Amino acid sequence: MRETLTLSSDKEVRDFVRGCTFYGTGGGGSPHYGYDILSRVLKEKKRIPVFDPKSIADDDWTVCAYGMGSIAPRTPEILEEMRRLSLTRVKVAYKLAEAVKELEKFSKVKVKVIVPLEIGGANTPD
Repeated sequence: MRETLTLSSDKEVRDFVRGCTFYGTGGGGSPHYGYDILSRVLKEKKRIPVFDPKSIADDDWTVCAYGMGSIAPRTPEILEEMRRLSLTRVKVAYKLAEAVKELEKFSKVKVKVIVPLEIGGANTPD
């Protein structure tokens, strides 16, 4: 695949998240969350590449990984149910990346492309 851009500075990450937030027109999650994810990746000296969609091969495995949930206030009953199901804390640093790795192990394929479900301040960076 042909890489068209690599986010390599804090300014580029902020601009990218700001653009995703703008084009998300109010949806797509918190830009603060999206910035936190990508800035952590930068601090870990990992690459943040963006690829030209035209360079994706017809037989490349592509997934759409996403998180879902509600922004509604959590009632005492909901909090109790979350505790009962051990959903009170994040257990991995990069949830969606880990989900894709598990899919690769299960299906015995290598995922080449991750496509965001929707453009937004959190959904696209996540």
